[in-house]
Amino acid sequence: GKDKSGGEDGSGAKWTQLETTWRLSTLPFRLAHTAIAANWKPRTRPSWSKALDQAVGSLRTCTANTPLNMALIRLVTERGVPSSAVPEAEDVVRLTQDLGNGLKVRVHYPAGLGHYSEAERFFVYVQPPTASSASNGHRGLASRLALACSAAVVMVDYRRPPESERGEALEDLEKAYRWLVHQPGVTPAQLLVAADGLGAALGLNLLTSLRDACAAGEPDILPAGCVLLSPWTDLTDFSSPSWAKHAEVDHLDARVAAYVAEHYAGLA
Repeated sequence: GKDKSGGEDGSGAKWTQLETTWRLSTLPFRLAHTAIAANWKPRTRPSWSKALDQAVGSLRTCTANTPLNMALIRLVTERGVPSSAVPEAEDVVRLTQDLGNGLKVRVHYPAGLGHYSEAERFFVYVQPPTASSASNGHRGLASRLALACSAAVVMVDYRRPPESERGEALEDLEKAYRWLVHQPGVTPAQLLVAADGLGAALGLNLLTSLRDACAAGEPDILPAGCVLLSPWTDLTDFSSPSWAKHAEVDHLDARVAAYVAEHYAGLA
């Protein structure tokens, strides 16, 4: 019978249950091979560090061997990158703040500060719905961003599609943003919205919502700017030549990307 998890290869052929089981059971060995190979093979791109090459290689290995199942995709994207590939910065304080109704944020800021409100600048960082703020890669990224920019970096554990509506994710992000901007010592002029991948779509939704609220007469709390890393905002394009051109360096292939887009925004 057909694999009910929706696994398929690059040609669109469905994986059998046996192949799905085999791919998942051998994934740890494939990841070990990827890590070892990173020590001796040439860099995928000359400008990449060994750690970045290993991180991308790990994610490519995971997504190529994961059935089309959101829970599994999240699992491999959150844990597929070893913490050694994107290590957390030292001398950074990490705390969790409960904003009520199940919404929590994680704040990263330099240990030299007495409180995160003493930071020079502030980031609301939006990770993709395929990862949580506790994922290996995003913990490392947030802590390093905090240290490099003398900033407090706030990551939001927002409700994630497809279990929740995209509008609910936006509600959580806006609630966290408004909480931060009203903290003592924080002003919109010091604040940036940052996002990566599919999180960029949500980040832009957040900025649009804040802009519309301002236009409707609410106080202007728009941030000073936004930073988008590898933004994925066009969720309808899976035929662009760039998918084939960059297939060797993209960590997310078109097969998984199309599935994530469909379950995130109802797009085929």
